[in-house]
Amino acid sequence: PGSGEIRQGIAHIRHFATHPEHMRKGVARSLLLRCLAEASAAGIRTMRCQSTLPAEGFYRSAGFRRLGVIEVEMGPDLVLPAVDMRLELSKP
Repeated sequence: PGSGEIRQGIAHIRHFATHPEHMRKGVARSLLLRCLAEASAAGIRTMRCQSTLPAEGFYRSAGFRRLGVIEVEMGPDLVLPAVDMRLELSKP
């Protein structure tokens, strides 16, 4: 993310969020599973994401695994902790 580099078979989930009124209703999970299915059908074999610390469990419940904690620069004076995560997709 952020480099613009294109790597065959790898895609990134970015800026994935749910409106607070719709949280804990399965909306985000349904959207994520649809994204993963579409990615798999398009030949993507590896999904990556940089999760916020509170959202790590959400991605883990979908099969993503933690690679490590990283820092994400959001601006010249703002660096936030995040979790680098990866999911290997099965072939459709």
